Amino acid sequence: MTIKPRLLLAGGDTDPQLVRLLKRAALHDIPVHCLLTGQSGSPRLHWDIHRNRLLDDDKEVAVSAAFIRQDVFAYLKSNNAQDNSAAREWFVSVSGWLLSSPDIALCNRRLPAVWRG
Repeated sequence: MTIKPRLLLAGGDTDPQLVRLLKRAALHDIPVHCLLTGQSGSPRLHWDIHRNRLLDDDKEVAVSAAFIRQDVFAYLKSNNAQDNSAAREWFVSVSGWLLSSPDIALCNRRLPAVWRG
């Protein structure tokens, strides 16, 4: 399967860096698949491990590059530890899929220490 160039932006929906990247991608006509958490809720994700596919509300996430950040902004706003835990679990799940998908360009892929908790 050939994947058309498409960028995955994943993280908090109020993250200023992700918002900036989304605007820059639009400016340069770069197709983007967003997986955003926070005020908008969380995407319904399913990781089909046998086929190594990530589904976003039953639609396959087919990307060639990704930028992901853990959402810290929901916790900073609410000061609720559950928001922090949910953001971490979500980040680890999506990161795991990205790390198991070597065809997807990913910042710092060669630095495994970056992904350690």
